[in-house]
Parts: sequence; C-alpha cells; structure tokens
Amino acid sequence: MSAIEIKRNFDLTLDIQGALEAIDYNELSLRAISIILEKTASSVDYQNQPFVNYSEFYKQVREEKGLPTKPDLFFKGNMLSAITSDADNEGAVIGFLDRDSSNKAYLHVTGRGKLPVRDFFFINDDDMDDLTEIAMSFFDGKLQ
Repeated sequence: MSAIEIKRNFDLTLDIQGALEAIDYNELSLRAISIILEKTASSVDYQNQPFVNYSEFYKQVREEKGLPTKPDLFFKGNMLSAITSDADNEGAVIGFLDRDSSNKAYLHVTGRGKLPVRDFFFINDDDMDDLTEIAMSFFDGKLQ
C-alpha cells in the first residue's frame, strides 16, 4: 500500500512510496496546491475551520472602504500566487517562489506579529486520502 508523507517547513513534500514511475508527481502536487487554494478562497484552514475573523475595528475600517470584511488571503499581495511545486519522478515539494511570500505564509500560519493564526498551508487527512487515491490510479493504470 502506498503512503503519502508530508513534512511541513513551509515546503510540503509529497513522497508516495511504491508505484515509482507510474505516479505523476507533478499532477499530484498541482492537485495539492488546488486544495490549499480552494480552502483559502473559502476562508477556511486546512482542517476546514473558519479563519479567525478580523477585529471589529478593522472590520469596520474595511467596510467603510468598501473592502471585504471576511478574512481574505487573496485580497492583497501575491503570496498565494507565489505557491509553486517542484516535481520529479521521485516526489514533489510545494513551496513559494520567493522568500517574502514564504515569510508572509509563515506569519499567517503561526499567528506571529499582529496576525491571528490562519493555518492554510497544509493538507488534512481526508485530502491526503484523495491524493492517495489519485496516486493509486496512476499505479492501477500502469498495471492494466
């Protein structure tokens, strides 16, 4: 049976054991990025928990400016568009194109500085199961 191991140090490493040449790690890593972005766009963390709301003061300031009042990591900057993957025939690493985006992600995930914790850069067990099924389909296709 295959397993997916993810290590989090602001790079996600997809390491699916077995089925070596059959697995398209690029496709798996792109699907993992898609999962992260879909959840983030829905203002939920990797565990499907809603992001901590803005403070009432900040929410009011944003409302007066006509800005979204729900936490929106897509609204400003390019942190999420800087998520990328590096895949080869042995695995894939998901990270950021630049240190600035990686640092911003770190601040959001850890709640450092003035930010509350918004832990978006990870994959939960259910999503991991989905990625495992995709990986197994590569393996199954190779056997047929």
